[in-house]
Amino acid sequence: MLRICARCGTGNRVPSRHLADAGKCGACREPLPPQQVPLDVVEVKKLDRLLAQVRVPVMVELQASGGAQRLATTAAKLAGRALVVRVPAAVAFELAARHDLESQPRFLWFFRGRLQRQQSELEDPRVLEGWAIGSA
Repeated sequence: MLRICARCGTGNRVPSRHLADAGKCGACREPLPPQQVPLDVVEVKKLDRLLAQVRVPVMVELQASGGAQRLATTAAKLAGRALVVRVPAAVAFELAARHDLESQPRFLWFFRGRLQRQQSELEDPRVLEGWAIGSA
């Protein structure tokens, strides 16, 4: 994944396992904050790799639709403690089939590559923060 430095504009490659970590820009050494915005993952293989490598809980929004501002706020509040990922319908259907989900939840929570929780609505960010902290 690429994280762009706010100071110099350089793209910094960040391995999936370090997306929730703070780092430094390779060019100007300016601090890079943890991932603070939702990630868009459009391939199942890339999502699988991310879920397997990341060391914090991951909230996956299925069939990303609307509510982008609220999801962005949630991602910012969870920065460093959890990641927020959006996936398109094709990836959502694959996840539903793989995890034998009968009804289509809108959000899935993973930790260490395993499905931990599913929910149909985006909860209050404080509730999500508590769950993310308790899972890590």
